[in-house]
Amino acid sequence: MLQAILSLAPMVAPALMNVFKKKVKEKAPEEVKEVIDDLFKNQEIEAELSKELMNVITTYNEQILKELEIRERSKTIDKFTRLVRPVLTFGITGMFNITLLVGLFTGKVSFQEYLTTLAPINSMLIGFWFGERSALKDPRKALTN
Repeated sequence: MLQAILSLAPMVAPALMNVFKKKVKEKAPEEVKEVIDDLFKNQEIEAELSKELMNVITTYNEQILKELEIRERSKTIDKFTRLVRPVLTFGITGMFNITLLVGLFTGKVSFQEYLTTLAPINSMLIGFWFGERSALKDPRKALTN
């Protein structure tokens, strides 16, 4: 993409210079108009201005490409961070439930202890999970309730 734009720059530079020249001449005082006419009569100065314009275009395009690369990286990181919370929540809940089941089947935990431990913990985790999702949809509701 950058190469395509750079190949267009030599064709675009003279047109941009003409637009610049016309706009400055329209609004500038007579003394400035004379200086601009003198500047653009000199081919070396016009070539230097065109070269500088191409450098500006190149720098601008490089900055745009860097910004697009940064945005792409942040999208990837954002996708990863969205997975961390569900994986941790389900992992910890699963390990806790499996530990209780192992305790129940090995006889280390009675059925009554299993139920009295499992229900509040799972309720808390489900409330935490769905409560925050609900609050994130409309944060004002979470603050008023």
